[in-house]
Amino acid sequence: MTLPIVAIVLIIVSSISLVLSFLIKRWRTFLLITSFFALLNSFIAAPQSWISLLKDRGLQSDDEMGDLIGLIPLSPTSPPVPVNQRALPTDTPEAIIQKMGCFVCHMIPHIPQARSSNLGPLLVLKTTAFLRIASPEYQARLKAGKASATTSRDYVIESILYPNAFIVPGYERKDSPEESPMYQHYAERFTSGGLQTLVAFLLTLDVEAAAKERLIFTHSSPTR
Repeated sequence: MTLPIVAIVLIIVSSISLVLSFLIKRWRTFLLITSFFALLNSFIAAPQSWISLLKDRGLQSDDEMGDLIGLIPLSPTSPPVPVNQRALPTDTPEAIIQKMGCFVCHMIPHIPQARSSNLGPLLVLKTTAFLRIASPEYQARLKAGKASATTSRDYVIESILYPNAFIVPGYERKDSPEESPMYQHYAERFTSGGLQTLVAFLLTLDVEAAAKERLIFTHSSPTR
């Protein structure tokens, strides 16, 4: 939906007043006030059009205005990724794992659908994140400036957003060892709140949880 003529005219008036306020110091206060009220009235003149416009740009939830900033992905794209394909602050860890397709490559304790794949490491990061940071392979990447994590939390975030920073030995692409087989564009699909939700969940998973669910015995390689 596009904005009606009256709203467009008011936006133009607002923009002109704003520009003139920087050029004519004597009238600056008046012009700034004019700019503000013109923009405000453009919204009053066509509130549904404004809401629809924000929704079309991927900033609006399907049900209500909500917290628009909370819906913006870490790395916005054009056209924007649909809201229902993003990891949102209101999503559960299970919902995020489903949306992001993590179960396709990883076995994950407590996630029923993540039981059979060994394309990626078993996710028991409460146990393994700090071990990965301490490993000679990771320290070499750190020294080379290709990785940067010093805490378990930072490591998990880095693994999601920058999968090429460190690839767990044994999971490299044979045709391109420096490129992780993991999806490369999660920054375009994660909101900040969604990322924090998933990271907090992953850091609760340990080898004991995997052993109880008999995942540890079907996965022979080290974990990310």
